Amino acid sequence: MGALSITGKTIGSTSLNLKTGAITKTIPVTVKSTNLLSYGPAEANNLKATVAADGSLDLTSTGDMEVGKGVQWELDMSMLIGRTVTLSYEGSVPSAMIASVRKADTTGGAGVYQGKNNQSFTVDASMKTLILRVYKGGSAAGPVSGNLRITLNEGATALPWMRPDNTGLAGGGFELANLWPVFQAGASNGVTLTPDTNGSYTLTGTPSAWTAWTQPITLTPGVYLMLPGVTGTGATAAVYNGDPGTSQPVTGRFEVTETGEWTARIYTEEPGSTVDATLHPRLIRS
Repeated sequence: MGALSITGKTIGSTSLNLKTGAITKTIPVTVKSTNLLSYGPAEANNLKATVAADGSLDLTSTGDMEVGKGVQWELDMSMLIGRTVTLSYEGSVPSAMIASVRKADTTGGAGVYQGKNNQSFTVDASMKTLILRVYKGGSAAGPVSGNLRITLNEGATALPWMRPDNTGLAGGGFELANLWPVFQAGASNGVTLTPDTNGSYTLTGTPSAWTAWTQPITLTPGVYLMLPGVTGTGATAAVYNGDPGTSQPVTGRFEVTETGEWTARIYTEEPGSTVDATLHPRLIRS
């Protein structure tokens, strides 16, 4: 007779005695956690994640963490294809941290953070492997210190947190891709736009009129974060849902519900005022 695997409240190996008449059979039993996650120690991007005594994650940074950077672990979801799972957390998420379980390209799955919890999704055939990511959210870099108790359980209802079976999986670092398009050097209305190899742009001059540079960009459904990254005065950056002439600039966190054409725009803020600014725009899907 083979081993019998059950799910229960007490994790570990035990045995089950089955008795029929004068015959007793002892069966080895593995009691598994309801928490399907696997993680362990990881250190990258100024963030150190260690496993606490109860199996939760302690998070500390050696300095300011940049938005969209953190640590990650690979999850095998092949046994869950076709099933519904729920991602949740308990406690207060420290320093605007985000925990997500998504595909390598950050699509699909779900993410949770302060104010958004208990997110369910169905594991489809494209989700054989998913990535657990823990990273800095919010709108600005900052230090991190705190504890996360993250759960991924089967079903459409979040279950109480439970230590995962595997808390020894080594993790690595990652940075969410910057979706902001490349702008070429240019000059218009007395203002010069100069790109740098690090993705930043310097704008100088005194505009004789409203001045802008635009690039089209296609956004698919998801939650995004637009950070203008402005140092100096007189210019900024934003995205627009359609034509900038008929829509409002979007910065910060926003949600896209259907695939569509957006506009990325670098622009001066007021004609006649001196522009001396460096922009490092970041558009990330979180």
